[in-house]
Amino acid sequence: MKVKVCGLNNKSDLSSLSKLNIDFFGFIFYEKSPRFFFNHPVDMDKDLNSVGIFVNESIEKIFEIVESLSLKYVQLHGDEDVKYCKQIQKKCRVIKVFRVDEKISIDLIKKFYNCCDMILFDTFTKKYGGSGKKFDWDILLKNKIEKRFILSGGIDFDDVEKIKYLKEKNSFFYGIDLNSKFEVGPGKKNIKKIKEFLKKLI
Repeated sequence: MKVKVCGLNNKSDLSSLSKLNIDFFGFIFYEKSPRFFFNHPVDMDKDLNSVGIFVNESIEKIFEIVESLSLKYVQLHGDEDVKYCKQIQKKCRVIKVFRVDEKISIDLIKKFYNCCDMILFDTFTKKYGGSGKKFDWDILLKNKIEKRFILSGGIDFDDVEKIKYLKEKNSFFYGIDLNSKFEVGPGKKNIKKIKEFLKKLI
């Protein structure tokens, strides 16, 4: 089970998490987010498995940031279409986000299978993530997902057994995304809690 920690914006947390079994490090490039990277920029190791999170950003701006920070993945959290994703994929690996409300459209999701490297399912909110809210994960059991995907949205200690169950039921379930439930404030991670969670997840 891969683990992504999202919304990083300080050197101390990045240093601490780099010593743990974290697979992906998420940095938010959406100005309306309280975890906006450029409000608290940190120096990134070019070898870091870094993920830049964008919402309806211009392709030119994304390419500029990917190049300057050596991002390994671009996570598209807005209303980006297939054509847009294909353009980004020419420059960088792509994680396409689908924000889930009461149901999902498998037909729509399938259209993105060939223009992204992974899918991320998050809870639908007007703020594009970081809400700490959970959608009904059983939706993922009821629908046949055949693309590697990451689960996000309000994940906490109480979800460990459910996560393991979902993993057993779908081999495409690739990883989880930790954010607001593991913070003491926007962008400031609770490192101790993350360590404890990782132990339970094994």
